[in-house]
Amino acid sequence: MKPAWIVVLAVTSHLTAAASSSPIPTFVFVDGSERLAERIDCAAWRDRPGFSIAVLHRDVLLLREDCGLARIEGRVPIGPTTRFHLGQASKVFTAAAVLRLYDQGQIDLDDTVSAHFPELPGWAQHIRVMHLLQHTSGLPDPLGPGRPSQPLDSSRVMRFLRREPELSFAPGSGFAANEADYVLLAELVERVTGRRFADYLEREVFRPARLEHTTLYDETQLEIPDRAVGYRETRGGFVPDDDLTLTLSGARGIFTTLDDLRRFQRALLGDTVLEPDTAEMMFHMPLTLTGKKSPMGMGWLDETVMSQHPRHAGLRGFSVSGSPAGFWASLTYYPDEELTIILLANTGEAPPFLAGSFRDFLISVSVR
Repeated sequence: MKPAWIVVLAVTSHLTAAASSSPIPTFVFVDGSERLAERIDCAAWRDRPGFSIAVLHRDVLLLREDCGLARIEGRVPIGPTTRFHLGQASKVFTAAAVLRLYDQGQIDLDDTVSAHFPELPGWAQHIRVMHLLQHTSGLPDPLGPGRPSQPLDSSRVMRFLRREPELSFAPGSGFAANEADYVLLAELVERVTGRRFADYLEREVFRPARLEHTTLYDETQLEIPDRAVGYRETRGGFVPDDDLTLTLSGARGIFTTLDDLRRFQRALLGDTVLEPDTAEMMFHMPLTLTGKKSPMGMGWLDETVMSQHPRHAGLRGFSVSGSPAGFWASLTYYPDEELTIILLANTGEAPPFLAGSFRDFLISVSVR
């Protein structure tokens, strides 16, 4: 049986549409697969950092390309086993790990943070695990404006939280993409299971999903096979761009390949990692106490809420995305059209518009 919130949202959407006199857009997948490859010129990326991209319809691969260099030094090309840093997109793996604990009956999503972290200040008794998953906790932000001046790891985040006297907002009253939420969730997994977070991910998420080229960067896994170097472009050319947040386990640090990310999405949409009703919860975007809909679910962004372009109004889509130093990562899923677009790049200057251009090319819009 589907969770009650799905029924409520469906009824609400129907009533809203019926009450509105505005034109209603409809979206239809158009098979232009034979022309997709024409939209990418890999030769233009021959001497520079590049990307891997895939477009799938109903799990059928329409396009799969690797362009550019994983490492400029040595001219190592990007290939099927090249691992890219997902940055903030790593959170979807953490959410899956926590929800697997929930499926196993080891935690409840209504557990208070104070029940698992008694050392935190009094505000922790007002935060639930669900608040952390949905970025509605109000935790103070350990990163603050700009990048940290030194590498930031989970232990520093915990010390930071222990010193903070108050929250940024009351839990459930707002939303903010705070890395501390997911650092706490990774720590929660370790405290509940008695195992390192990386070990739990490997055994309970990576293996069931058959991810053979996915790794969590931490103090025991500093060397990652086939790892792409992240770059930024300067007037003198491309230079390596060091990321000082790699060791924020839970919030960042996942390195994976395009094909493993495809497998992970398939595992989430099936019943390989999570129970179907639990996996469905990941795409539930909460309402705040003030009635405002958050664009953030459990590791996923609601593109329907985020999109400001009139052409995309009403187009249901969900994405995981990250833009850590020197990288770009995105997976966008359009459930009604059964279309998935994945882009992983080792330069922040890589064209993220590629994914959007494929969306516009393959999804036809009509208004009635």
